[in-house]
Amino acid sequence: MDDENFSGSGEAFNDAEGNGEYKQLPFYMPKQPICKMLRTYWSYANASVKYGENTDYPVHTLPCPIPKGTYYIKDVEINTDGWPLVMPRGFLKGVVSLYDKNEMVGTLAALIHITDKHS
Repeated sequence: MDDENFSGSGEAFNDAEGNGEYKQLPFYMPKQPICKMLRTYWSYANASVKYGENTDYPVHTLPCPIPKGTYYIKDVEINTDGWPLVMPRGFLKGVVSLYDKNEMVGTLAALIHITDKHS
């Protein structure tokens, strides 16, 4: 995947009550070339997704174009140390859309339950 043909965008939704009624949040990633998007937003996942531990994708180098292949990300425990201090509580859903020459070809959705940290 290269920046000339592939792009991505992202949206965030919150369900504070856990009843399935998600409301769109003002956090979003505007549609942009795929490699630029990875370089710009990778810092949020960098502490949690590690090459050789829970992925075989070379996240330590973030190559562009993205090498053809099948990759996995599994068993990730999210480290939120670098995230904003103020986050909406409840269920946060992030949806990333992937485009090939402006045609949507896939989506990735992640669901996170955000609670207060207890010491």
